[in-house]
Amino acid sequence: MDFYSWIAEQVGRDDPVGDLAMDIVRDPECPISSSSLKKWVEYLNSRNACGYAIEALATAFGEFSEVRQ
Repeated sequence: MDFYSWIAEQVGRDDPVGDLAMDIVRDPECPISSSSLKKWVEYLNSRNACGYAIEALATAFGEFSEVRQ
């Protein structure tokens, strides 16, 4: 499973990861094919995301990494 597929499944969570997931699936310019944390951070920075969004991304990638193992 790639990161985009995983994060899309998180829509509806009542936490920052769920909020981030909603924003990501609504943006047609997100890096759908990438599972690189660096690429996703660059994407959020290009969207002028707040620090909380970056923190949510770090949390999401931690959870995603656990699922992939």
